[in-house]
Amino acid sequence: MSYKNKKHNVKESIEEYTKVKNKTTSHTRKKNSKNNSSKEISKTSFNTIEVIIIMVITILFGILIGYFICYIRNDSKQDFSKDEINEFIELYDDVLDEYYKDIDSEDLIEYAIKGMIDNLDDQYSEYINKEDVDLYEEKLKGSFVGIGVEIMYVENGSPIITKVYDDSPAKESGIINGDILYKVENKELLGLSMEEISNLIKKGKNGETIKITILRNNEEKEFEIERKIVELESVSIDYIDSNNNKIGIIAINNFAQNTYLQFKKIYKEAVDNNIDSLIIDVRNNSGGYLSSAKNIAELFLDKGNTIYLKDNDGSIERIISTSDKEIQINVILLINNGTASASEVFVAALQDNLNIVTVGTNTYGKGTIQKLKKLSSEAYVKFTVQTWLTPNGNQVDGIGITPTFYIEQSELFYNNPTKENDVQLAKAIELLNKGD
Repeated sequence: MSYKNKKHNVKESIEEYTKVKNKTTSHTRKKNSKNNSSKEISKTSFNTIEVIIIMVITILFGILIGYFICYIRNDSKQDFSKDEINEFIELYDDVLDEYYKDIDSEDLIEYAIKGMIDNLDDQYSEYINKEDVDLYEEKLKGSFVGIGVEIMYVENGSPIITKVYDDSPAKESGIINGDILYKVENKELLGLSMEEISNLIKKGKNGETIKITILRNNEEKEFEIERKIVELESVSIDYIDSNNNKIGIIAINNFAQNTYLQFKKIYKEAVDNNIDSLIIDVRNNSGGYLSSAKNIAELFLDKGNTIYLKDNDGSIERIISTSDKEIQINVILLINNGTASASEVFVAALQDNLNIVTVGTNTYGKGTIQKLKKLSSEAYVKFTVQTWLTPNGNQVDGIGITPTFYIEQSELFYNNPTKENDVQLAKAIELLNKGD
């Protein structure tokens, strides 16, 4: 159904509402007139049972009237804005009917919604158009339907495969890093945009096959690959031995829906490798699902510990750990200015409850919670609905979390990001070796 049809339905609903309201008013007037006439009739005597029945009916009627008045009061915002809504519909109607060029009714609605969200003057409230929804959902879900490759766009050339995911259809089929992606379903990719290439590969259902042609050493190779659900890696691990101390370094780059399960799997691997201590790196982790951050924090906390506080217009709600602690090992957190939102919730939960040491620079300072709403057009709107505080009641929004040890990253690391050049990591290792 087009938006234009929806517009007429809205107008018809308003007209129907007016008819019903007028009909009800007319009926009430007739009823009142009839009641007034009945006053001229002589009084009728009632027995005791009839009096009791009348009293009960009167009480119930009073309750219903009171409820109705409360409903009208609660709904007063809609009544107050009815004129503005009608004005919007009329303008929308006029523009569609009278504008001198052809216009798309869906575009008008999209721009209207986008303008409303933009007018909130909130950097975290946004309109996400349907063309960008897939990438947005992928990040949140931590998975996508495809073949499991990352590509580098080459202007005026064919894209190059830069990463093949483990356990992916592409990996199983024999695709390797450095292969040139030449054709998809016999369609050459030369000159296509990144979005067009991505759509060709990923626009298909789980289980459907796709024909991929690559160039390897100037030789064409064809692969029939079945699209499957591919998990994005949001948790990874590395190890370092220092002064007879085996340290596991777990990096969490996003709190997606599947991050908690990935973290548990990675941590079990670390335990199986007999680690003595742990560094959790949430630098440049811009957040994600609060529930995911909460679930991972619970692994370190006692049941009943506060993970964060929700501030609902001055009314504070405690979000607590609902499960028993599973991880007892000595831990240090790495943070920086890119540590934001859900990752700040995770850091604050461990810092306030366990006095866990943090190393790096101040976090970003995003202390608000957003609601995500999907529209009928497949686009999303996201808008801020609450603020959150640390377990100790500290404000984070616009402030961030201050590390226990403030360490600026070295210029050498930015030019060559290796473990050896990472001074923040070096400080964390030093503290673990001292037993701090």
